[in-house]
Amino acid sequence: MTGVLVLDRSRTRAALDPARVMEAVATALVAIGREEVSAPPRIAARTASGLLGAMPGYVPGLGLAAKLVSVFGDPDRPGRSAHRGMVALFDADDGRPLALMDAESLTGIRTAAAATLSARALAAAEAAGPATVIGTGAQARAQVALLAALDPAAPVVVAGRDPGRARLTADLHPEGRVATGVEAAVRAAGVVFCCTGATRPVVRRDWLAPGTHISSVGGSHFP
Repeated sequence: MTGVLVLDRSRTRAALDPARVMEAVATALVAIGREEVSAPPRIAARTASGLLGAMPGYVPGLGLAAKLVSVFGDPDRPGRSAHRGMVALFDADDGRPLALMDAESLTGIRTAAAATLSARALAAAEAAGPATVIGTGAQARAQVALLAALDPAAPVVVAGRDPGRARLTADLHPEGRVATGVEAAVRAAGVVFCCTGATRPVVRRDWLAPGTHISSVGGSHFP
């Protein structure tokens, strides 16, 4: 383990350049589509209150790495969960461990990048209206922060159940504002980023204007 670079959460975040992350995620998505990657199905060890997941992967030209992440329910916030863990980077030629990084920071921006790239690739050219982010949790904040870094002049609307948390999330973007409600925000949107762990639908089909794109990031749930 001599010479392994260890980056805590703050140093991991400081090392993440949004433009380079977007480029790397785009490269990885294309490689997946071409079946050029080695990414076996994830596995998990489960406890009575959560799980520890393991996700190794290799993308030519990007690297060999594995993520270990714990997903546990938050006893202080029923229905919510916390994701904590680390990403280990290895030399793809000789297998030497190179770095350990904070998984939460990496996962947030990687998921936001994938959602943003899908919107750029699939949203209809004629779709009008601002981007709407539904949710106020960690992934919603990561999504708004990435949109702010990529295009700070493009307006973003945040919709959530808690007005205070929605305001804090919207404040991450220079042109961020809080919606009066999810339906109103979706009806006016050109692109919708659904960043909520809700177990029931929060968007209805008849709210969507023709050409509106939805990037849904999914969630983790426990009984």
